[in-house]
Formats: sequence, C-alpha cells, structure tokens
Amino acid sequence: MKKIAIVLGLLVLGGCNINPYNVRPVAQSAPAQRHVVEKNYELGQEHSAFVGQPLVRVKDYYVETRTAPAFSSPTPMSASWWGGQDLHYPEGFELRAAAQMDLEGVTYYIAQPSPPLHQGVGMLVAPDGRFRGGLITRNGIFFEACAVGAVCVSPAQIDFTSTSGETILKGSGFVNFEIVYSGTSKDSINLLYREYTPDDMARPAFTQALTYDRGEPLIRFREIQIRVLDASNESLRYVVEADGLKEE
Repeated sequence: MKKIAIVLGLLVLGGCNINPYNVRPVAQSAPAQRHVVEKNYELGQEHSAFVGQPLVRVKDYYVETRTAPAFSSPTPMSASWWGGQDLHYPEGFELRAAAQMDLEGVTYYIAQPSPPLHQGVGMLVAPDGRFRGGLITRNGIFFEACAVGAVCVSPAQIDFTSTSGETILKGSGFVNFEIVYSGTSKDSINLLYREYTPDDMARPAFTQALTYDRGEPLIRFREIQIRVLDASNESLRYVVEADGLKEE
C-alpha cells in the first residue's frame, strides 16, 4: 500500500458529497444466543433401532450469532509510539470493525482492538482477515505501520480469523451423547453410552457399557426413561418417555 490521504466521513463542500473511498459504517449489534436441541426421537412415539444404532442421540447446545464484523488474532500483538506507553495484546484478542472503506480495489474493514491504538488509530483488515500493516488515523490519514513518527504495530503482518457468523458455545452447558443398542443376552439388554465433543469426535474416556434386566419394561439412565416394547438380538422397539431436556 502507498501513502494516501483519505476522507473518513461524509464531508459537504459546495453542496457536493466528497467520499472518494466510499467509507461507510458497518452495523454493530450485541451477540445473540439461541438454544438448539437436536435429537433422533420424539417423546411418546414408538421407534426402533438395530444393533449398533442409537436409541437416543442428543446434541443440546447454544449458538452465538454475530452480525457485526469481528476478528481474533492467532498471535499476540504489541503497539508502540514515540513517547507513549506500549500496549500488549494477548493471543486471541479481538478487533471489532466500525467502518469499511475501498482502497486500491479492495474493501477493508477499519478495525480497532481494545484498548484502542494511539489516538484512535484503526487497522485496515481485509474481509478474509489479512492485515498487512495498513493503519489509518481518525483524521483520515493512511500510513504504513512503523513509519517514521507513526504508531508501530508488531507483527506487521497478521492473518486474523473472522469471528462473525455462528459459533457453537462449548461451555459447561454443552451436551452431545448417544445411547447405542448392543443387543441382548439371555437375561440382559445391553446398551452403550458415548459422549462426543462439540465437533462430534468421540471421547473415549466418556464411554460406558450399560446392562439392564431383560424382564424389566423400563430402562432408566440419568434423566432418560425408555419403555421397552420388544427386544431381540437384531433390534429393539421402544418409546422414550422422558429425557429431562428443556427446550425453548
């Protein structure tokens, strides 16, 4: 990028709008959350499963939706300027975009970390997260990072990750498991409980074999209650009567 003086707002001069780089604000909104419950059954309805298939498959989680452009950093970053106090940003710090502009055929976001850079200096970040040292002042002056007398950002090149869109929250409220039918023996119904990560990867340490009396019509595991209608070495007919899930 070369040094270019640009206008950061909509100025009025002689009745004409001057905004050669098409600087415009981007909508800002707080992240919104929605509850999602995915399951392979309906309460009170008859279902069947063959050996190796899940009787119960549940994925209960929250999704956070962000509409305003934002980015996170895979690396730490520091900023400094002559006579000022150095700023240090940890790995994973976030930038939020308040405006966007067109420069040399590319649409950039004008993004700001927290705390902000010196005197409101913004960073020019491409939609794919590329930052290549371009900075801009609140007065509309574009310059390269670490130019003489200017704010110095290190590293000068960062590939930020977009955090806009939807993200599955992976906190303590996340649930992802299944109960698989393993067939019968003379006196038992055999099941297998398995937990999964948010990315649907099996968690071997959270696998448990379950055995129930074949003569009992009810199977209970935690808050799940299953009524057995018929069980064989090939398949099981059943009704899930309760699961303890709170759907919104």
